[in-house]
Amino acid sequence: MVLVFLQVLIDVTIFLSLYTIVTTALNYQYGYTGIPNFGLAFAVAGGAYITGFLPGRLAFLLIMPDSKLDYVKDNPTIMTQINMVLGKDPMLSIMLLVVTILGAMAVGAILGFIATMPAIRLRADFLMMTLIAFAEAVRIIGMNYEPLAGGTLGIGVPRMLKWTGLSADLQNLILVGGLGLIVVIINWFMLHSPYGRLLRAIRESEDAAIAVGKDVNRIRMEVMVVGSAIAAVAGALSGIYIGNVIPPAYTRYDWTFWPWLMLMLGGRGSEMGALAGTASIVVIRRLVAIYKHGIQPFIPFDVVWLERMALGIAFLIVMIFKPEGLLPERPIKIKGIHDLSEDELKEE
Repeated sequence: MVLVFLQVLIDVTIFLSLYTIVTTALNYQYGYTGIPNFGLAFAVAGGAYITGFLPGRLAFLLIMPDSKLDYVKDNPTIMTQINMVLGKDPMLSIMLLVVTILGAMAVGAILGFIATMPAIRLRADFLMMTLIAFAEAVRIIGMNYEPLAGGTLGIGVPRMLKWTGLSADLQNLILVGGLGLIVVIINWFMLHSPYGRLLRAIRESEDAAIAVGKDVNRIRMEVMVVGSAIAAVAGALSGIYIGNVIPPAYTRYDWTFWPWLMLMLGGRGSEMGALAGTASIVVIRRLVAIYKHGIQPFIPFDVVWLERMALGIAFLIVMIFKPEGLLPERPIKIKGIHDLSEDELKEE
């Protein structure tokens, strides 16, 4: 019983970390800057595709340089041999892991730039449609171009932490949880800097920001590029965690609509709100996924549709009864002359 509980706890924590990274990226783009990124899935998919493409091929070239095997068709055999070597070579494993994460961030940033460069000046509704279409295009390319990530059948990912000797679950918990925490901390410091206040100003009134000399389109482009790079880290980590990259899995449903619900439930523009919304939805989703067959007798339809129905119902409930979220953004208090203490007045 204890082992089952620990397994469930690790599973929930890993998924919480993955979706925290994605909702952090979305909060950065929409919550703080007002960019309606309904194409969030393209960055996550891009990070996953590079995880399926890059580390395995690098290891294949370094470990089996004279092999005549086809990397995609003979992938299970190749992965077995690569993992045996990586289990005894920490330096090579760490190098592959660092290259994978950095490569995923680079690809996410490039995709963010390509997606928004021709459309950043569009109105919010047209920009939203453009990003949705771009995300679908990225998914279709991944599904149909096998050398990228194995097509519809997917491709294996090397176990780059096997040398630690820990179980696969603990390896993934440390890696995914650690990077998720780093992303949250960096985001917190960035958004409480003058740059974060600039983003809020653009969200509230682009005309006012332009009036004081800010290049709004350039800043919005920067936000999309950086946010896409952050979201791509989640895609890379999901591939490492699962041990495979399967392109059809990176859908709008999983990697756009659920993060949007998490952010709206918690509160856009609020760091604690985004975390609370993510935690609430992830815990419920994972418990439903693990115990869904046990609740089948109590619902009048097939349990496979439960999540999708819950998504729509939850969106409606949030927008009707709690549109500002569970922990809404707090207004920034700027001190005026009457708010200063005597010592502060003397300094002024």
